[in-house]
Amino acid sequence: MEVLGPTASSCLQPSSSMQNIPPPNSIQWTLELVKQRIKTGVEISPEVVDIGGGVIVKYCRRPLHQEAETTKYVARCFAQTDVIRVPKIYAVFSDGPYGDSYLVEEKLPGIPLIQLLPHLDDATRYTLAHELKGVCRELKRLDDKGSMGNVGTPGKFVRSLYGSPADPEDLLSTPEEFIMCIPNALNKYAPGVSGIPTISGVFDFSRSPVFSHGDLVPENILVHNGHISGIIDWAHGGWYPYFWNDFIGRWRNDLPQFRDGRWTEMVGIMTESFSREVEVFLCLYELGQYNL
Repeated sequence: MEVLGPTASSCLQPSSSMQNIPPPNSIQWTLELVKQRIKTGVEISPEVVDIGGGVIVKYCRRPLHQEAETTKYVARCFAQTDVIRVPKIYAVFSDGPYGDSYLVEEKLPGIPLIQLLPHLDDATRYTLAHELKGVCRELKRLDDKGSMGNVGTPGKFVRSLYGSPADPEDLLSTPEEFIMCIPNALNKYAPGVSGIPTISGVFDFSRSPVFSHGDLVPENILVHNGHISGIIDWAHGGWYPYFWNDFIGRWRNDLPQFRDGRWTEMVGIMTESFSREVEVFLCLYELGQYNL
């Protein structure tokens, strides 16, 4: 998850080579050109460089093709609405099997909500929460457009549900398989682990998957002039169990930046609450992270 916003380095003046850059759609992007632009650009986070012309480059060791394809999918699906704004994707590259990946995309206006949250008044938070509720409502239009999994990868997820996936080839094609993969792996590879919660009666396995951003947290929500200006980092976008938005919104509530309850209140407005499912799945998730 990248953080796009004003930092000490982003307040620097762009270099002369960043001036008068042609429109990004007219540029024939190559890996060599992207690397050149990074050298003359302005770093706005450890993995993101503003290369001028309203374009940023995200680069890291993990693959970025999934994020690029999901962003383009969402952009196509909501081209006729202004409720969900995502960055235009201009190019994506991999520098060999062991090198960095590069994602060339539009620089949307705004500052990540995580930076603004401690300073927002209640009225603005209420407005933003209801705008995010609209985002989640729009995304539900895609609920029946695919099956469990990330966009383009049925049954497969970028997010690891436990620390070291014991069975990476397993397909998680239903909400039940998704939820049960953690206790099944614990029973198989970490027998004797205590604290595995009771699953029976907690989850409604008859409910269909929902389409979700997958990681709708303050770091990935841009705010400009008191309104949502964009949703970024769609690497985890896809079809998840029905409670996923509520889980993602609440799973880091014990971190210092969220203990004041401001974000939790917003989550309560923007998503349907599934407190029992979230409590049990969070227990499973943490057991998987620590024991597998």
